[in-house]
Amino acid sequence: MEAMRQGDMQEVARLTEERSRRGQLRNELRAAVADEDYSRAAELQRQLKILDRGRADVSQDEGSYDRFLDADPWYLDNLEK
Repeated sequence: MEAMRQGDMQEVARLTEERSRRGQLRNELRAAVADEDYSRAAELQRQLKILDRGRADVSQDEGSYDRFLDADPWYLDNLEK
């Protein structure tokens, strides 16, 4: 937000590229709901739920601990099937 307010588009681009998969899914979910594409939104919500279940410690910020402690999304996705 700060970079956007200051008009630093290079920093905005860098931060956008470094966004976590969870952050990317949240943005895609918001866009799908805004576009009223509810089937897409449901799929994105399902993917987000899988990532949330895989977090080793939901009380810590993503990236503040070793990401290898999280469960793999493919493993959690197969558990749901």
